[in-house]
Amino acid sequence: MPNTNTAKKVKTKYTKAKLKKELPLHLMILPGLILVLIFSYVPMGGLIIAFQKFIPSKGMFGKQKFRVRSSYP
Repeated sequence: MPNTNTAKKVKTKYTKAKLKKELPLHLMILPGLILVLIFSYVPMGGLIIAFQKFIPSKGMFGKQKFRVRSSYP
């Protein structure tokens, strides 16, 4: 005899109404996420400089990306 009390698993869609309801929660995550990104990835530039022969005139990766022209057309 089959069990009639088993509930079917129903997938719910993430609708605009649900997003609007949860928007304050998402906005509360934003400052923490920004701080994590800043304090995780900004120091990587210092680590790159620390472990290579850095010459400021050549730039971060050893080649100059922007050239200054003495005369503009």
